[in-house]
Amino acid sequence: ILGRKEVGGIIGQMEPYLSLDLSAAAASLSERYGIELDANDVLTMASIVEREAVTEEQRPKVASVFYNRLRDGMRLQSDATLTYSLGRAATAEEINTLDDPYNTNLRAGLTPTPVCSPSLASIQAACEPADTNYYYFYITQDTEQFSETYDEHMQAYS
Repeated sequence: ILGRKEVGGIIGQMEPYLSLDLSAAAASLSERYGIELDANDVLTMASIVEREAVTEEQRPKVASVFYNRLRDGMRLQSDATLTYSLGRAATAEEINTLDDPYNTNLRAGLTPTPVCSPSLASIQAACEPADTNYYYFYITQDTEQFSETYDEHMQAYS
């Protein structure tokens, strides 16, 4: 697992190849959402988006959900982050009880490091999320639903 120092070095090496300025994006996102973000945070967000979205069209909406949650002090609740830490799918019990820095069901904020190498589409989505009021999503290979309320979200499972 890479620490923030190593991730920062990777960002510095990657940035010349990207058409995006992660530091400028972080500053813009910090102002837009009223939260402190840096280039490492944007890359970490991109990695979580990468693991949660199935299509490129979903990525900006997924990023929006996570930024909305961060802005409002909600947990990200991404099972993909704990899956990264464990190296396998997490059980329901682990999701609800395991004290792990990558368990975003129990811990607020972003994970300490990215959870994968994100695609350019996910990096772009993390830099330029959709403008939504969504707080929830349900995505499978065949289905997607983005919701503003928990009640709407629960209807996706019906």
